[in-house]
Amino acid sequence: QDYDHFEVIVSDDSPHDEIRNIAGSFQSPRLRYVKNSQPLGLIPKLNWFLSEAKGGWVVVLCDDDRLGPGYLKTLASHIARYPEASLVRSRYRLINHAGVTMRLDSENPAVMDPFEATSKVFLPHRQTYAMNITGVLFKKEILKKSGGFTNLYDGLYTDRLAWASLGTAGATLFENEPLCSIRIHPGSVSGGFKGDYEKSIEAALEMEKFSKDLIAALAKKASSPRE
Repeated sequence: QDYDHFEVIVSDDSPHDEIRNIAGSFQSPRLRYVKNSQPLGLIPKLNWFLSEAKGGWVVVLCDDDRLGPGYLKTLASHIARYPEASLVRSRYRLINHAGVTMRLDSENPAVMDPFEATSKVFLPHRQTYAMNITGVLFKKEILKKSGGFTNLYDGLYTDRLAWASLGTAGATLFENEPLCSIRIHPGSVSGGFKGDYEKSIEAALEMEKFSKDLIAALAKKASSPRE
């Protein structure tokens, strides 16, 4: 990255020392490595990041995804122009296990108000969300005030709930240059969820209630009819 004002926090759930050795090889004061005595799991780890991060903005990078060169500098320049924003992201590439691009996600307006962000990006009728957990830069304090990342069964809808909450708190900014890569493979979170059917349905019903409450809240704020 060609932007100097950042820190990297690595939270290691693995039973081996490979990640510790990689982190130590950088010998960088910007990088803080933590070895968890017991695996935390995804959602507790995400909320731990919210309490540990020193900066006002946080981006999650899962271990199989990538942030491209220029990601931080480009998105920071958007924030400088729109400090009232609560969330900013770049277009992303979906890549396979070998790093080959499978497709790009859709383009979006550079600046979206809460209604537009919700209608274009938060799509309750879709199982696959338009944003992943990786590569979305967000205001830490706003998400903390809303309760942090929600821990439904098997991590279902965590990204939808977080980004929808943030998207209603301020402007959403979008960079159409693809500066983030999301890796899809059989072992990835993005590759789909499996497990207890009844718990999956329960999570889906909670998601449906959240969607209806969110839409009702936006309707009260609307100053004019929107489709």
